[in-house]
Amino acid sequence: MSIEPDYKDLLNKFMNYEQETHRQNQKKIKVGIKVNIILPLIFLILSFAISSGKLLFLIMWIISLFGIAFYLIYVEYSDYKMMERMKEYGMKINNEGESLLINEKDLQQAEERVQEKLDKVDEHRAKIKEAVREEIDEKIGEIKGGDDK
Repeated sequence: MSIEPDYKDLLNKFMNYEQETHRQNQKKIKVGIKVNIILPLIFLILSFAISSGKLLFLIMWIISLFGIAFYLIYVEYSDYKMMERMKEYGMKINNEGESLLINEKDLQQAEERVQEKLDKVDEHRAKIKEAVREEIDEKIGEIKGGDDK
């Protein structure tokens, strides 16, 4: 019984959790930006629409702006720290926040294997070209030999 698959399962669970958390954080940020536009706008409209209590609505407008801004900063900072933690564990992260589980060594090995396959294809193609050329030369020789008679 090998312990290694347990680590792979644990790593996959960790990566899935981190990616799902990142997606949720992105949704929270989108909702927070919408709320940051709509809620203060409502308080501002109420402060102009209602003659009494303008100061109260103005204060609520300012507090809502700061509250939502702090919430967005918190969500973005926690997402940033999570991405840093993933990089610390050796995970590569692309611009969309998705992890790339291949490291430089594996990437280099994959490139070498692809290059070997391409070399084999080129050798096979050269052999086919040579065989076709020989066949064409034989046919031309037969045709020329038949014309001499």
